[in-house]
Parts: sequence; C-alpha cells; structure tokens
Amino acid sequence: MAIIPEPANKKVAFIKGRLTNRIPEYGSPFLRTFIYYVKARTAPIYCFPIATLITVILGSEGNFNPYVSIGIVTASYWLGLAAYVYNDLTDFEVDKINKTNRPSVTGKVTKNQLIITVCLMFTIGLCLTASINFYTFGVSIIFTALAIFYSHPKFKLKDKFALKTVITAAGAGLLSLLGGIAMLNLSLPILYSAFAFFIFYFILSPLGDIADIKGDRAVGRRTFPIVVGMKPTLMIVLSVPIMIIILTWISYHALHINILGVFTSITTCVAIIAVILKISNRLHDVDSIKAIRPSMRYLNVLMQISMLLAFL
Repeated sequence: MAIIPEPANKKVAFIKGRLTNRIPEYGSPFLRTFIYYVKARTAPIYCFPIATLITVILGSEGNFNPYVSIGIVTASYWLGLAAYVYNDLTDFEVDKINKTNRPSVTGKVTKNQLIITVCLMFTIGLCLTASINFYTFGVSIIFTALAIFYSHPKFKLKDKFALKTVITAAGAGLLSLLGGIAMLNLSLPILYSAFAFFIFYFILSPLGDIADIKGDRAVGRRTFPIVVGMKPTLMIVLSVPIMIIILTWISYHALHINILGVFTSITTCVAIIAVILKISNRLHDVDSIKAIRPSMRYLNVLMQISMLLAFL
C-alpha cells in the first residue's frame, strides 16, 4: 500500500491553516462589517436604486446627465441600505427568534461596528444628494428621518399598527421620487411611477410580516397579520395589484400611457396575484413565504420597467 509522506500532509495542512486563519484577519473589523452588510442586504434593496433610475430616465426627457444620474442612483442605494442595516441594528432579538441569517445574528459583527457602518452609509447617501441639488438633499433628509423614527427604540414606529407598512411604503416612494427631483422634473409620469412603487410596498411589507410573525409577536409588535389576522392581511395584499390594474386602465387616456406599458403593467399585476394566491393555503409555512420574496422583488423591478415603457 502506498503511503503519502507525512511531511507533505503536514505541509498541506500548515498551508491550509495559514490561509484559513488569514481570511478573517484581512482588512479592518469595520471593513469586514461593511462588506458583510453590502452582501447580506443588497438583495432586498436593489429595487430602490432601480426605481430611482427609472424616474431619472423619465425626468431627463432625453437630456441625460451622467454625473447627476450616477450620483442620485448611488445615493438611493446607500440610503436604502443604511435604512435596512439600521433596522437590523435595532431588530436583533426579533431576527434571532425568526432565525434570519444576518451578520448581526450570526455574530460576525459587533454592535459598535454596526453603528459606525450605518452612520457611514447614511453620510455617503446624504453627501451625494447634497452635491446634486437642495431638493434632493431635502428629500434624503426626510427619508433618513423616517428610517430613524421607524427603527429607533425611542420611537419604534415599526411596532405600531399600520405605521410600519405606511412608512416602509413612504420611504420607497421617496427614493423613487429622487430621480425626478434630481432632474428638477416632477411630471405626472414621475409622480405616477413613485405612487406605483409606494403602493407596491403594501404588498411586500405585509408579506414579510406574515413570515416574521413569530418574532414580531414575541416583542409585542402590532403588524397587520397580528392585528387583523393572516387571511384579512392577504386580502389587503391582494387588493393592491387589482387597484394598480384599475388605475392603469383608468389612466390610459388621461396620461397617454403607451399600450406596451399598459400590457406589461397588467401582466405583472396578474403574476403578482398568482403568486399571492399560490401561498394563500400556506400562510403558516414560514419557509414558503420567505421563498417568494425574491420573486416579488423581481416583479417589483418589472413593474418599474413597465412604468418606464408606459411613458416613453
């Protein structure tokens, strides 16, 4: 029987050990925290910069400014990410109960590292909007204030019935408006697109609340599923895409919506309804509800693209 020389095994083990030990040591603790959260929380918030980009394109009306466009879309990303990471900072116990795989729960980052990360993200976003114009800076200040009031332990608006959903949707609407405001253009198509984004988050937020009901109930949070029940919450969620279909049809002539935009908007809404009906009999299956979140985000992006097609 051939025997691999022991020194070779030891050498390989030594090299592997050195590499394994060096990976966590690379960079400062803050940098690692920053990277962890960019990776962990970009997926839920990429809809925000896309929505901002849509209204930038609509607002530019052919006069596309690369500096302003890149700046405001990047600002939207950092502001959205900061809001979500700050929510994680104040939601540690709930996330632990709901067994979320986030760096704050898995122990990869400390509270102080998280605080510094949140402050830097908000600062980057605010500085970028301030460099564009006074109005974008003002909107970003309002968004930041909402994010703080939503999550801060002193206010905890996310624990109050209805406000959790309303503020989440309002934040989404504000980031959508940023693009048009950066172009100094708040035309009806931009307002309509921002309103559609606002309404869409009445779908995503309650669906997330259904998946997180165990942790929310444990900390005394009053979300739609807890206050009105799961079935009524699902009916509220289901009414949103139906309302978007009706609004799109009514606005077809008034806003001169492109027929392609009407088709894609209605098709997207039908797909959303199908997804909601699919989970209607699995409301107690947390894993199934969490599994549909990526699909809903894709549909959200498709809805934003539909708004762009509608008004081109």
